Amino acid sequence: MLKRKRGVSEVVGALILAAITVSVAVVYISMATGYAGRGATSLADIMRTAERRQGQLLSAVYCCESGGNVMVYIYNYGTVSAAPVKVIVNGAEVAWTMKNADTGALCTEISPDVLVELSFPKPSTNPFDLIITSPEGIIVSWRLSY
Repeated sequence: MLKRKRGVSEVVGALILAAITVSVAVVYISMATGYAGRGATSLADIMRTAERRQGQLLSAVYCCESGGNVMVYIYNYGTVSAAPVKVIVNGAEVAWTMKNADTGALCTEISPDVLVELSFPKPSTNPFDLIITSPEGIIVSWRLSY
């Protein structure tokens, strides 16, 4: 008096499980590949930025005060131009001008092997902290006195 139970064959069940596993794997791989592609691009950008940073080697070679302004002479010993975007003195952003120390012409970047004069209002304290930032994320800081 045993009744035969009818159900899905074990083979069909195994095939359904295999299909589900394969479909999940395909979705996972396609997502991982998409993320890896974006990550590789970002990594390449990071490497280019790091290479550019290594090419900028700024040095404050002289500092003096004249007529209410401080002039800091900066030399780029590196191989890549540096373009300051912010000048911060004692924690506050200041207005500044920069010119080629040899020609006196205004400039917007510090080219390799060129001495520039960075001028800004005289800070209230001496010595003072000078911070220069660039678009590449470089932050250069010095403690100077005039």
